[in-house]
Amino acid sequence: MTNQYDKDYIELLKDVKNNGYRKKNRTDIDTISSFSKSLRIDLTEGFPILTTKKVFFRGVFEEMLFFLKGETNTNLLSEKGVNYWKGNTSREFLDSRGLTFLPEGEIGCGYGHQFRNFGGEHPLVPQTKGLKGVDQLSEVVQKIKTNPWDRRIIISLWCPTQLDLMALPPCHLYTQFYCNPEKKELSCFLLMRSSDLFLGLPTNIIQYALLTHFIAKITGYTPKELFYTSVDSHLYTNHLEQVDIQVERESFKLPEFIIKKEVKTLDDILSLSYEDVELKNYQFHPAIKAEMAV
Repeated sequence: MTNQYDKDYIELLKDVKNNGYRKKNRTDIDTISSFSKSLRIDLTEGFPILTTKKVFFRGVFEEMLFFLKGETNTNLLSEKGVNYWKGNTSREFLDSRGLTFLPEGEIGCGYGHQFRNFGGEHPLVPQTKGLKGVDQLSEVVQKIKTNPWDRRIIISLWCPTQLDLMALPPCHLYTQFYCNPEKKELSCFLLMRSSDLFLGLPTNIIQYALLTHFIAKITGYTPKELFYTSVDSHLYTNHLEQVDIQVERESFKLPEFIIKKEVKTLDDILSLSYEDVELKNYQFHPAIKAEMAV
């Protein structure tokens, strides 16, 4: 393997496939599941996007910016050709969750809402009227700028009082940043309650690598490490043939992530378009198609 990230990811796939156990879940497709798996990723080696299969980077970029802006209407993503949320915000799915008051395509009090207005009022959710929320993203940026020694530089997306008011409870639920002010290095810890290793994990790693790069850029730091861990680490049984294909591939060197536009503030980051960023020298094997369980 040319890069450590692909190597460690491939070993994770093989470990869970060979040593996990068959487990039922909320979908109609069983998983092969293992308890608590982790990856430590060196962000100085390059940007952690898999090279053993092509990953839809534009889609992941657009979704992460969508979350960071506090957006919850996924029709905004669909208009850009990003359809990750189609199944989980369909009329049928929302109604099955008791969210009959939400229009189709709406997440409700999910990811973006909790990033920017944790526990607060959502204009489309009557049960939240009058609630005051917390802009966690802005607080994190401010803490890194003013008190980088703080051990509470945290974003939590798990809001127990609003779990029944969102299309899907968050899978990536806890993020903590670790600063080294002397070396001006910024690292990120990501905890997931549940991780679809073949489809979900590669995108989640990209999302939080992007977040680390974004925050580092506007606070004067350099991205250092991303540490990922998930409690229920699983492969869907309809992805096992695809896993067998991927684990036989050799990787390429990781690309470099570049923000081509000058950014100094959080608002500058949120105003970025896909044309303002670049994955330099991204080499990859062909995509491996797989169906997402809904």
